[in-house]
Amino acid sequence: ELDWLLLIEGGIFEFLHRLVLTDIKPPIFHRLMEEKGRELNQWAIAEIKPNIQSIPGGFAERFERYFMEAGYAAKEKRVLEAAHYLATKWEFDIIYDMCHTYYGIDNTRREIDGKLRTLEGLPCFDAFLRSNNYQGFINLLGELRFQQRWSRSPRIPATSVIGHMLIVAILSYFCACEMGACRQRTINDFLGGLFHDVPEVLTRDIVSPVKNSVAGLDELIKNIEQEQMERVLYPLIPDSWQRELEYYTNDEFSDKVIL
Repeated sequence: ELDWLLLIEGGIFEFLHRLVLTDIKPPIFHRLMEEKGRELNQWAIAEIKPNIQSIPGGFAERFERYFMEAGYAAKEKRVLEAAHYLATKWEFDIIYDMCHTYYGIDNTRREIDGKLRTLEGLPCFDAFLRSNNYQGFINLLGELRFQQRWSRSPRIPATSVIGHMLIVAILSYFCACEMGACRQRTINDFLGGLFHDVPEVLTRDIVSPVKNSVAGLDELIKNIEQEQMERVLYPLIPDSWQRELEYYTNDEFSDKVIL
């Protein structure tokens, strides 16, 4: 029942929104939004809109509607809210064991757990909590946050694989807007960008100079990636998702259509 295009755009809108509100701690950010949300939204829109006004297809207008109309994309906002808090919980659990003596950290844990309880009843959220496979799939993909692209070429700031995947997805969406792509192609372009480097969680980042250094090496690496996907990743997701994930990750730079 979700509108996938609204869900994708909502994720991009919230990403841009947070960029101008800097790196505020999630509990503080949500408190500010509860008490001064409309004013903060108006300020963020004024900051961002001049930079996105030229994107074809009414992107800037939908961006403003998303934050100023409570009923716009209501179901999609709820799903993204669940995703935000699950990501916050995932990150918090990583640091908790090392920082459990820090003052106030248990209050932060209670705030996060309390917010997660308010999301109970959302079907996708409940399904995620019930499934060890879904949680294992996310935990595995989360490792891409700690894998660095071009790790032998120091750059500032360093780029994680998962950050690279997000930027590719957003740029793919904008390219689809520029070319006037149909609705389904726009969705596929974004998801293709978002998932295209998923196999690297199993093989790490193998740069092009290495892939091209020996004849046939690139093809061998692709075969190994496919074997690892089938052995490790695919068993964690429903059969109906596996073909789609393969579509987004296998031979990802070719034009192709699922019939």
